[in-house]
Amino acid sequence: MFFGGFPFDAAGMGGGGMPRKEIDNETLYRNLGVEKTATQDEIKKSFKKLAIKHHPDKGGDQEKFKEICKA
Repeated sequence: MFFGGFPFDAAGMGGGGMPRKEIDNETLYRNLGVEKTATQDEIKKSFKKLAIKHHPDKGGDQEKFKEICKA
């Protein structure tokens, strides 16, 4: 038996009826420097390269690193 208490909406599905935010996919692809048609491997490769370059511990820009991680 589960006693956690997830909020359910009127239809009985999870989520509590909260509206979802629209995601600007174009910005996410632009932050990673890849085309929208990029494969998953290309996206991963670009993320790793940019994450190393902009990591705050390596002297990179913390805000840029956050944008990359969000993408």
